[in-house]
Amino acid sequence: EGGAGVAAEGAGAGGGVGGGQHVHNNNNGCGAEAGGIDPIRTADQAGPGGGGESAEVKEGGGAGGSGRPGEAGGGEEKEGAGPASTRSQDDIYSGLSARSCKLFSLLDETEPSPVIQLLFTSSGASLLGLCASGLHKYWKQTDQGFRMWQPVSGLSMSNEVRAESGGRPCVAITKNDSYVLSASGGQVSLFNMRAFKVMTTFMQNPPAATFLAFHPSDNNVIAVGMSDATVHIYNVRLDETETVLRAHTQSISSLTFSKTLNLLISTASDALVCVWDSQMYVQRSSHNLNAVVARELPLHGHPIMLHLNPIDQKTLLVVHPNQLTLHNTVSVSRLRGWAPHPRSPYTVLAASYSCNGALIFVAQSDGSLLAFDSDLLTPKFCVNHSLTHAQEGPSKRQILQMTSHPSEPLKLALSLSDGSVQVMELSSGTIESDSNEQRRIEA
Repeated sequence: EGGAGVAAEGAGAGGGVGGGQHVHNNNNGCGAEAGGIDPIRTADQAGPGGGGESAEVKEGGGAGGSGRPGEAGGGEEKEGAGPASTRSQDDIYSGLSARSCKLFSLLDETEPSPVIQLLFTSSGASLLGLCASGLHKYWKQTDQGFRMWQPVSGLSMSNEVRAESGGRPCVAITKNDSYVLSASGGQVSLFNMRAFKVMTTFMQNPPAATFLAFHPSDNNVIAVGMSDATVHIYNVRLDETETVLRAHTQSISSLTFSKTLNLLISTASDALVCVWDSQMYVQRSSHNLNAVVARELPLHGHPIMLHLNPIDQKTLLVVHPNQLTLHNTVSVSRLRGWAPHPRSPYTVLAASYSCNGALIFVAQSDGSLLAFDSDLLTPKFCVNHSLTHAQEGPSKRQILQMTSHPSEPLKLALSLSDGSVQVMELSSGTIESDSNEQRRIEA
């Protein structure tokens, strides 16, 4: 019927490694015990020949040890009120104790292009990265850790890149880990993840795709955010757009489906968050983020990302370079907010819920990684990355993207601006032993 369609079931791409090959370089300098994973150097071992796999993690009971709104660079803000913080950014770290974690650098013998989109597969057994060049990088979990993989055919997954189209690099993976949907300013491509074969292409531009999301109940239905501020509900099997959603005035920056609430949430550079019924595709509610200005820079015109709490999906995290806010998913009413100090030069680069919904991991432009209590939206601990702190000046590496493991609450994958990808494993001791918190982590 028209298009190729997406299989509803089948062997996931994150399964066994048969039928493909792991890409490796025998001259990578890793010892046999490393098994293809190169430990990241720590800050005090960052010189030539340094090694090690520990990084400093600082922990505390919220901002500056108090966790109260208005302290340690951020806190809850009231509607219509100014920034809650009156203390310097350094106060976020000053009262936090140190803990350890493990950082592993994933081997990569392909082109050194920055990974600007990074996703774990639903099984957690694979990592997929989309580079600025349009090339996809794919790592599979083996007994020796994550290893770069490609089919025996030697095919690679690459997008048509059209920087002038107004589109943004975007990627999505089906729940069964068998297909990936991707675009880099050109047409949207559907790839088979086992064979790296292009199944179909669609959505001629302009306008160009800026964000992609599979419907949680039907892999053949896709929400495509567009550079012309519309959201297209596209049916791959029928090869047609079923409906077009119009409410935004600028390019769509993020989309997310809630299966439990039957909702689709959209946001755009216009700072508007809209909630749509994901069956009838009628608008249910909306919220203008410009109603509360957390810092001197306006929200309007900046990319905004959405993340649902993975446990009950009743809470929506809105991520902006200048602030974080929590909202009721259905009404989009604002619950809490946090922002760096108004005079701080640091901004939020990326954020992600832990898979159990207990924590929100936040990467900042100073190279730090903060973990927030997901209910109170206050900092609990921070990790200082040696790779970002070891360099200064314009060439300093930064975190570009971050993704949480789907079944291990203290495991993350991060991509850096130099093209490298790291996996971080936080020790269980990183979280305070509060009995209520411990139950959430173990869950």
